[in-house]
Amino acid sequence: MENRHSARAHACALINQKLATCAELYAKTYKQTQKNKRTMKKTEVDIDVANWINEHRKKKGWTQKQLAKQLDVSQPLINHWEKGRQRPNAEMREKLVEVFGAGFGEEETFGRTLGEWLRSKREKQKLTIRELADKAELS
Repeated sequence: MENRHSARAHACALINQKLATCAELYAKTYKQTQKNKRTMKKTEVDIDVANWINEHRKKKGWTQKQLAKQLDVSQPLINHWEKGRQRPNAEMREKLVEVFGAGFGEEETFGRTLGEWLRSKREKQKLTIRELADKAELS
């Protein structure tokens, strides 16, 4: 009887140890994920969108607050867009084009797909699809 109890106690101790290890691993992973979110690099698209909004707002002579009022959004959201921390959704992109009376430049438009954008960037750098995949370490 005592052997059965000690075997159970030993099994419970092992399970608790495994749970503690899992919890510790989860905590480390969560902390790393949060750190990665804070240090995420902006993509070229994010920077292009941010610059486009900032330039057109300044051309109009508007503050971020004035643009926010035109779009019925908060000023901090405009700031996030201009810093590249967030991207406007499709509805907001349409409103921006309407409010500014301008498309998103001659080469790049808000409506383009990622594939079209990637192709134009690849062609500008005179890379084949294979070379781009190698450069991105995808092949």
